[in-house]
Amino acid sequence: MRHLLIACCIALCAFSTLGAQAFLCGGHAADEPLSAAKITGEVRLPVLPASGSIYVLAVFARFADEEPTPVPAWADQLFDPEREGSFAHFYHEMSFGQLAITGEVLPQRLAAAQAASAYLADAPGQRGRHGDFAREILAQVDAQIDLARFDNDGPDGVPNSGDDDGWVDYIFINMQSVPNGFLFGSATGLASLGLEEKPFVSRALGPDGSPIRVSGLSSQGAVQETGNFAQTVGVMAHEFGHSLGLPDFFDTSFLKNPTQNPAEDSAGIGRWGLMGWGAHGWDGMSGPAAFSARSLEQLGWIGAKNERLILVERDSWDLRVRDLYSGGAIYKIPLRAETPNNNTLWTEYLLLEYRGRESYYYHRGEPAAGLLVWHVRPQVFDNDDERRKHLDLVAADGQYADAGFPLGQTADRFAGRDNLDFWAHDASYARARGGNLGDASDLFDGVRYRRLAVETNPSTLATPTLSQATTGLTLQNMRPDGDGLALDVVMPRWGGVLREEVHWAGEVLIDGDLTVA
Repeated sequence: MRHLLIACCIALCAFSTLGAQAFLCGGHAADEPLSAAKITGEVRLPVLPASGSIYVLAVFARFADEEPTPVPAWADQLFDPEREGSFAHFYHEMSFGQLAITGEVLPQRLAAAQAASAYLADAPGQRGRHGDFAREILAQVDAQIDLARFDNDGPDGVPNSGDDDGWVDYIFINMQSVPNGFLFGSATGLASLGLEEKPFVSRALGPDGSPIRVSGLSSQGAVQETGNFAQTVGVMAHEFGHSLGLPDFFDTSFLKNPTQNPAEDSAGIGRWGLMGWGAHGWDGMSGPAAFSARSLEQLGWIGAKNERLILVERDSWDLRVRDLYSGGAIYKIPLRAETPNNNTLWTEYLLLEYRGRESYYYHRGEPAAGLLVWHVRPQVFDNDDERRKHLDLVAADGQYADAGFPLGQTADRFAGRDNLDFWAHDASYARARGGNLGDASDLFDGVRYRRLAVETNPSTLATPTLSQATTGLTLQNMRPDGDGLALDVVMPRWGGVLREEVHWAGEVLIDGDLTVA
């Protein structure tokens, strides 16, 4: 039996040109209930491979009561691998050539049989009838083209040759508009065609005479509202990220509880990654933003098969961090104290990623160049609680109890929040507290922000309840170094009285007597 996972997600920019509506992703469909393996980011849902080649079909569609408009003139460039900013170019670049996307666009926009109101949910909190819409559109597609050409996941690279699985590999349905209640609440994008209960059966036949089918799972299709070329690529790229198994890295709690206190809302990682608010880029019109280091790690795209993910387990002096796409690497630093959860010990860690905004197309528009310090908590499911996220950006400008930098007056390196945390859908709340979707002072620049340690704000101790018998991790002496940044990494030392339950892994550095109370 198939189950439905609604993992509501946002990847929108407030300055979208989609009228009053920006991109708001409503989740993806899963084949089975959520498990601990999935919440760590080691996703085991039915997903597309992160290497090889995938041939996709994009269909532009509208409701019967919408003005008939042609397919955009730029649509045939969506899968042009030579055009910077195209869907194919983005995934080729992000994957270091490990994933090749090819595809085609149906040349005319198809219309559903009924007006938009016929496909809306019966009540708030329910999914709309986008599956019925998709089925009507697919029937028209099936009458025009041979869908067997899009079943090409077998090893010989030839579609419908007998080694394929009998399912269309991937279909995008690009909407002229998405009204509230069509997908899920106010969502304007969803990694599902809505066919989970009953797949679409085409007239095309496989070599054995069985019909080629279209699935509703997130690994095989998505529905989203489109905008200009860059916005359309951004929303398609975000939804396709789910199909590769990526989770969302922003706070989705407002969709589950729209009336919640805005203090419980946040931006997650903001615009610093595609699976956050990066679909429309930094100005709302020039997406997609690059994947975060964590997303790249999950896909095996930090270089080929993560060959440029470098583990740092000992003191390292003059460590040079450069932009990954300029020949650099991303550094992974385990945080030694582990967290017990469900009888499993989870090692949290930092990822050090340098962004050079002038050196790479998909970093353009970023507010500054510098070092992003990512904190990964594998045992946490999502980014809904800004106090404990799966992926948290350690913002260089610190944490405050009352407002984000520079408005904040009460520094609080343990329980405080940063500008990303103070952002909310309630614009007046966010404005009064300096909340935003990312800014230049999030980065360690090696000039103003040069050190991250236990005593600094932000701190390498996420909470004062952790053991006071450790010096904690120290990142110090950060300084500009050519087209990157250099720093020293000093691993934690232990000494004194140990009063808490502590779990260690790997090499532990003892600096003086260590007494267990």
